[in-house]
Amino acid sequence: VTNISAIAATTGGIVSFDAGSSVTARGVVWHTSANPTIDINTGITYDGTGLGEFISEITNLQPKTTYYIRAYATNVNGTDYGPQQVITTPDAFLLEFNTNLSDGTTITLPLYGTVDVTVNWGDESENDYTTPGDKDHTYAGEGTYTVTISGTLTQFGNGWTGYSNAEKLTKVLSFGDLGITHLDGAFSEAINLIEAPSQIPSSITSFYYTFYGATSFNFDISLWDVSNVTNMYSTFCNAS
Repeated sequence: VTNISAIAATTGGIVSFDAGSSVTARGVVWHTSANPTIDINTGITYDGTGLGEFISEITNLQPKTTYYIRAYATNVNGTDYGPQQVITTPDAFLLEFNTNLSDGTTITLPLYGTVDVTVNWGDESENDYTTPGDKDHTYAGEGTYTVTISGTLTQFGNGWTGYSNAEKLTKVLSFGDLGITHLDGAFSEAINLIEAPSQIPSSITSFYYTFYGATSFNFDISLWDVSNVTNMYSTFCNAS
């Protein structure tokens, strides 16, 4: 199993024997419980027929979750399975955006500090970024999209200067385990933000202008442990 991200992975198999009857289906199955089958699984791929090697793309996984994966091949005699593989997806930064909340279908991610991430935009497209800056993505149509950021990132936000399209951000579903130390301006002018995780990573040291102008935010963050935070300047300035 290769290319393991928070929501996807690449695997496959080799069908080398068919017992005299043609292989009519082959692929992989996966589940959060051991020994998945073509009938009991979280997901399944169909990767052709016959003998030979095949590649399978596993998608729609959940961050920080263990999955059991088996290749399979089916013919008139039944279905055989290959050895079970076990993976655990890494944690991820999850954000929900609603493009209907302002003009256009473009959203922006303010990725700063040390950047070495993969961004899944929630529309079957993905980008890798290794340089800091505001990263834009334009969707083909209006809708609500969950964006997944995995890898290494030390700052989300662009300080007091803010960034474009923040009004489309509605929820922060998880901060993940990316090594974030600064949320400086992370949700500045995110006027439609209504939800954040109940806890924060212990790595965070700065909340400079984090919720500046986030006028709809009134979520319970009483469990946030800010004992490692050294900068909370204007964290909630002009927020609700």
